[in-house]
Amino acid sequence: MAFSGITIAQNLFSETHNADAQNGFGMSIAARDDASYAGTPASLGTVTVTENETSGFYSGIIVANNVDLDSFTLNNNLITGGVVSIHTMGSADGTLTMRNNSIKGASGYLIMNEAVGTIDARQNWFGTPFIEFFETLLLGQIDYDPSLENGDDMSTATGFQK
Repeated sequence: MAFSGITIAQNLFSETHNADAQNGFGMSIAARDDASYAGTPASLGTVTVTENETSGFYSGIIVANNVDLDSFTLNNNLITGGVVSIHTMGSADGTLTMRNNSIKGASGYLIMNEAVGTIDARQNWFGTPFIEFFETLLLGQIDYDPSLENGDDMSTATGFQK
């Protein structure tokens, strides 16, 4: 079954139990194509994740399995704390484009890409404009450049405002 045209916008996801593995994730976006779903796999395309805030989860946002990363956008989100801020995995293919997000404070990885595809993470805020302070917190095929000069969100509008 093919799913498309999904928007996740203007939500607040907050976890207050110390971001351990038992506390999961803020968002998990997946089209199952593994295990018992292999015979009739789902697919997911044209997904927009925008103006959301996640904090304190083991993983802030997970994108997994049969997701078309070429039609997936992750823009203007505030992802704070936890162990892994953004985690892609499985057979997700293509290039996930993410812009104008504030991704900071993870104790493990800001972005962990274990998917087949790549991540275009240019023009995001990683807590500092200095690559040497965050590049060890990126894992996998990721194109990045912290071209935003700051990530302080002084606006009262929902989501990260550049």
